[in-house]
Amino acid sequence: MARATRTTSSPSPAAPAGGAAPVIPARGLRKQYGDFHAVQGIDLEVRPGECFGLLGPNGAGKSTAMRMLAGTSQRTGGELRILGIDPEEDGPAVRARLGVVPQQDNLDEDLTARENILIYGRYFGLPYSCLRPKAEELLAFAQLTDKADAKVTDLSGGMKRRLVIARALVNEPALFLLDEPTTGLDPQARHILWDRLYRLKEHADTLQQDLARLVAEGHVTAPVTQLTRRASLEDVFLILTGRTLVD
Repeated sequence: MARATRTTSSPSPAAPAGGAAPVIPARGLRKQYGDFHAVQGIDLEVRPGECFGLLGPNGAGKSTAMRMLAGTSQRTGGELRILGIDPEEDGPAVRARLGVVPQQDNLDEDLTARENILIYGRYFGLPYSCLRPKAEELLAFAQLTDKADAKVTDLSGGMKRRLVIARALVNEPALFLLDEPTTGLDPQARHILWDRLYRLKEHADTLQQDLARLVAEGHVTAPVTQLTRRASLEDVFLILTGRTLVD
């Protein structure tokens, strides 16, 4: 079975009593294929500003749960709301506000890195006048500016993974879902990828802080996020070989 872990920012002083409404409340979430139970009664609650993780071995049902959260797979039982919407009642409205990074890269290999972002943005109805500067911004965020005109087939695995993440941000999603985003990456690539994701969280924290300041009409201290863990062999590898990404 999968288990959950979370890291949170300090709650905003402007938040209502009891905290903000969760962006994902799920109760008894189940998925069954015939006699096979892929997901057996998951309860979870994700609040604004949280990084929430599903952990478990292969076959524990993590990807199946992610597909239900993304509104691409109907649940067998249980209750689920995404941003206040039941994904089975209005899946398009849910997906329009999501950024999804699938477990397997699904880039269009006939297009360049830039074109993958532009075409994906058109699925959300975004005009090219908005998408062109957004694509350059996302390519820079993913450290792929110098590969903007390269075909996907010419990109390394780490580059492709970063491009998938950049592409998923084109609609400025309210909720970001990542299914095993660092699978198959070397330690340096994983370090860079987590750095990019941490920057996203810092940006979200800043926006939340600015909103709280406006509501409270006063000064708000910046929230601080900390994660403490034991060192691993990967940490030793990065110390000895460096953290610079070499594609």
